[in-house]
This record gives sequence, structure tokens and C-alpha cells, in this order.
Amino acid sequence: MRTLIAGLFLFTAALRAQTAETVFFRAVMLPENEVPPTGQNARGVADIIAHVVRGPSGQIVSGTVDFLVRVTFPNDVIATGLHIHNGPAGVNAGVVINTGIGAGSASRAVKGGGDTIHIPVQITDEGAALTALRGMLQDPAGYYVNIHTVEFPGGIIRGQLQRAEGIVLMGMMDSASEVPANTSGATGVAQVIAIRTRDTAGNLTSGEVYLLTTYNLPGGSTFTGFHIHPGLPGTSGPAVLAATLPAGTAADPSGSGILGPFPFEISLTNALQVSTFNTLFTSPSADYINAHTTAFPGGIMRAALRPTDSMTFRVLMDSANEIPNPKTVAAAPAAITLYTLRDEAGTIQAGSVLFDVNYRLPGQAQVTGLHIHDAPAGRNGSISIPLIPTYDPSFTTDTGFGNFFDWTPPVTNIAAMIDISRNPENHYVNIHTAVDPAGVARAQLAPIVFQPPVIIGALPATFDRSATTVAQGGLISIFGTNLTKVATDLSGWTGNTLPFSLNGTSVDIGSKHAPLLYAGPNQINVQVPVDVLPGPQPVVVTSVVGPSASFTVNVAASAPSIFFFPVSAILKNADFSLVTAANPAHAGDVILIYATGLGQTTPPLATGAVVPAGTNPSTAPVTVTIGGQNATVISSIASPFPPGLYQVAVRVPTGLTGNVAVVIQQGTAKSNSVTMAAQ
Repeated sequence: MRTLIAGLFLFTAALRAQTAETVFFRAVMLPENEVPPTGQNARGVADIIAHVVRGPSGQIVSGTVDFLVRVTFPNDVIATGLHIHNGPAGVNAGVVINTGIGAGSASRAVKGGGDTIHIPVQITDEGAALTALRGMLQDPAGYYVNIHTVEFPGGIIRGQLQRAEGIVLMGMMDSASEVPANTSGATGVAQVIAIRTRDTAGNLTSGEVYLLTTYNLPGGSTFTGFHIHPGLPGTSGPAVLAATLPAGTAADPSGSGILGPFPFEISLTNALQVSTFNTLFTSPSADYINAHTTAFPGGIMRAALRPTDSMTFRVLMDSANEIPNPKTVAAAPAAITLYTLRDEAGTIQAGSVLFDVNYRLPGQAQVTGLHIHDAPAGRNGSISIPLIPTYDPSFTTDTGFGNFFDWTPPVTNIAAMIDISRNPENHYVNIHTAVDPAGVARAQLAPIVFQPPVIIGALPATFDRSATTVAQGGLISIFGTNLTKVATDLSGWTGNTLPFSLNGTSVDIGSKHAPLLYAGPNQINVQVPVDVLPGPQPVVVTSVVGPSASFTVNVAASAPSIFFFPVSAILKNADFSLVTAANPAHAGDVILIYATGLGQTTPPLATGAVVPAGTNPSTAPVTVTIGGQNATVISSIASPFPPGLYQVAVRVPTGLTGNVAVVIQQGTAKSNSVTMAAQ
């Protein structure tokens, strides 16, 4: 529910307007998928990661396709092919993206009992591979990946591609969160990356997690387990998603270090694994992660998992930006993404950085460094967020063309992450090589913003353009320019009162601080303070550059407005399904209408306050008409989240069919009219 409502070239000259993007695909490779079936006792899962570069028109012009294939054969085999083919299920087709594994000297030994193959394929120009890369993004089901062996030259296991979805979760680990708590004083920051595919009915078809944590432990500890469990804070559950730790995995003698990352593939026949894994996407705080040691076999530190918010900076790293000028002319379209957790005040408390860099060098090179530095354009600065070689090793590229893609472990320099979210122009990313150790290509994370915010409009967060009034405690959207430098929302936030600042931007309405739900350069979503006086009131947005000129909104005690974009926010109470033409409401159904602007509640709620668990603060009485008929109102309450959202439960009257109008009235104030399908 919260999600539903809240969601309401080779060289520089040829790369000037190119942008980077990464798309995940997965394929479950089985012998019965081959045509004809091979009947072998074998299986595999292929992660196909497409790193694409788009030109000015949005067309894909080059890319890297990473094959990360985990296979299990009963015995050792000789692989003679690993490819992507352009054919639907049940049809054999030609090779369109080739890893280079082949017969004879190009073959590859694959160990029985489990082995991993990782091969990046570079796609540099027009041809079958580039056409296939474009086609995969449009219709992945029209492509399959398979592996060929000496015994099965036509393919031994195969799987159709499915587009995958992923989520990055984190958790603040400590010994006090264990059940029972222990006295070790252990702390850490856990990081979980979950990737899944689903069929058209929403059922899981594959899933994997990567588990990692930083740790600060008593010296001399040896790890014995690292797991994800189902269970709310204060409860214990079984270890379900378990990292496979090498025997005798000792902590660093200093007591501080990194554990992982460890992959874990979900067994679709294990119902508990499937439910625990799916919970990572739907309600991650109902799962927890913990680490175990010989001294604390029940768990030395633990954290409830939390979603993160993300901030992506799409840049073109260029040798022309380096100081001094490097020997090599190079460029690298890149996307740098910060994933963060925030405390109640909205301040970043933990985070990780994803580097997705498509390097374009003129030839063979040894990449020796990839970092974020602190300095504005025209100056060199110190490294604040390292990756290569601190966490990932240096590497050699034979052609100079390729992609580097990886997350940092949880970042220790939180001050740098905070400043990037507020002043990205004062930080840059660059890549270093053996020939140009000071840097071969560089880009500031964002251009300088010189001007303060400018407000051009404000209206209820329902986007009802006909509204002339907003309500005390209601949700509104403010539109303009330069409202903040870096966009963010509350995905990674936790607390009882919404923050009054995000990424250095704040809002005042009637000289009172307004809590923020989202801040972007052109739109901010806030709650009107509940104690703003009725009548015309000034709105001022203040960014790190300075305050805007005031913009006037008319405030009232009540101004009902129903959410309708992109669809009417009306659900069936029985199963919380959205009312649509394919799922119409029927006479007697209890429906839930989501709105804002219904004013103060009983008992009253403070500005920005999340509704306390177990309470249902009621609004002043409302009436509802559906298709012009009065509907019985069952309740009108403040919704659990976010503050400023209301839920009105009514019973659908008889005699309605087709698209009918729904209107809420509170006192003399009427809402907008939205359409609902009835039958």
C-alpha cells in the first residue's frame, strides 16, 4: 500500500552526449529446455548483465554483455560454446552474442558438482550482436542462453532470458539487536543485493542474494555463519538464506573488516526460502541478517533489513577534464549511484556506491584506480570513496573497451556521502591507468547550480489542477526550478516524524517548517504543517544555494482531494486489489478511497507524525457519493503512512454500472471527482 500510493566511440569527440545504463537479465538453464531435450542431470543459472551506452537519440550504440553463469553437472565436462541465441522457447536459432568459447583450443573445462563461468563480451559497432542487444531490452523472451559440450554440441542446458528486478538493502548491525542481546559490543553495516525474475502472474521464477557486512568485533573471532532469517525485531527465526562460509573464516586480527560478498541462489521448491526471499522486496524489515561466531554461536550482531534510497549521477568522464592533461585521450560514459539509509532527521547514516563505468581507451591498458575524489572542477582532491584497488583489484584490458561494474562495501566516509547529496559539483569520479597514474578520464558528479530555487506553482499532491486550496496537514506538490541539487525520497528513511530537510533543502509554509517526502530539482512533496493559519500563506523553498522568493497558497482547515494519477486510488477492502475495469467494484463491496486534505484528526496528530501503531485517528465526518448516490461511510481515518494521507472506507451502493464518479465532501468542501469502474 505504501508503495502504491507513494509511487502515485571510441574517443571523446564521439561520446559527448552518450549515457550509461545497466539492465539485468536471468535465465534458468535446464536440459528439458533444449530442442530436443537432452535428459541430462544438469542445471544452471545465467546472470546476463547488459551495460549499454546510448547515443543522443536514445539508441543503443555500444555496450558490454557480462555472462555470469553458474552450472552444475554430475561430472567434469568440456564446454564448446556459451552463447545468446535469438529464438523463442521451443525454437532453435542462430548465435547472436558469442562468448568466444568454442571447439578445440577455444574450449573450456567445467568442473562437475558446480562451477562458475564469467565472461564479458564487448559490442563495439553495428552488427548482429548490437542488434541483439537492442532486441534483448525490447523483448528478452525472444532470446535464450545455452551452453554446449563435446557430448552435446547442439546444447546441453538452455534458458530463455527474463528481465530481472533488483533491490539494495542495508542494515545497522549491532550486538544489542540479537535475541538475546550479547555483551560483545559488535557492530557493522550489512548490505544485501537481491535479484529476481517473475512470470506474468507475479510468481518467482528465479532469485539470488549477495550477502556482505562490515564488522567491528572482539579480536580473535572466527565466523561460523552469516544468514538472512524471517523474523521481526525482538523475535528469532530460522536461518533460511545462508551464505556458504569457508571453514575457519577468521575475522581480521584487528577486529575490523569485511565479510563477503557471498551469493545464494533460491531453491524454488523450498517454500520458506521463497517466502523469505520475496519478503526482501515487499517488507524487508520482517527479515533480519546476522553473523555468528564460535564465541557467539547464536549470533554476535544482527540488523533488521531496510530498503535504501538511490541517487544516480550520469556523467561522461573525459581526459580533457584531468589535471594535468593525461598522455592518453579517453572517455567513459558512467553512472555513479549512491544507495543510502537515513535517520529520522533525513541525514544519511550509511550507504554504498555503485560504479558503472564504460571505459573507452585507445588500446591495451592497465586500470589501476577508480575513485570518488573531493574537489571542484579545475582542482585535484583527495580520495574520499575508493573502489580500485582498495576493494577490487587492478585489471588489464586488452582492447581498451569495456565496462567495470561493482558496489563498494558500506562506505566509512559518511561525511563525503552527505556532501555529495548536497554539493555534488564539489566531487568527481576518475579512472587511473598505469600510463596515466594521476587519472586518465574524469567528471564532476554534477554541474554547479548558481541560482536559488524558483517556485512556479503548488497544488495538492493528487495533481488536481482545478484545486485552489490546500489543507492543514494535507500533502502538496511544489513545482519549480533549482528546488534541490540532488533528488531523493524516503525509501531509506526510518523514524516517527518526517524529516524537515532532505539533501540540504527545506520548505516553510506560513513561516512554519514543512516535513518532506520527496525533493527533486523540479518538484518537492511536503505536508502542510497542521498549525498553519487558514488563508493566504507564503511558501519558501531553501536549498544550499539560498531561499526562493515566496509563493502564496490558500490554506483551509479542509480541502478534500482524491488521488487519481496515474489511476484512481481506490482499492477493495477484501484483498486490497486496485479497482479497475478488469476488477470492478460491485454493490455491497467495501472500498477504500485514498485522499489528502481531510484536516486534523481525533486524537490530533502533530505535523509530520507517523500514525502510531494500533491507532486509527479519525477525521471530521465526511460524506461520499458514488455515481451520484450516497454511499455508507464506514470510517474516515489517517492512513499509517505517509502523514497527510487519509483512507475513507465506504460500501458501494446498488444499481451502479460502468464508469461512475466518486466524490468526498467534508463540511462545505468537495473533492475532485474521480472515476471508478462498477458492475
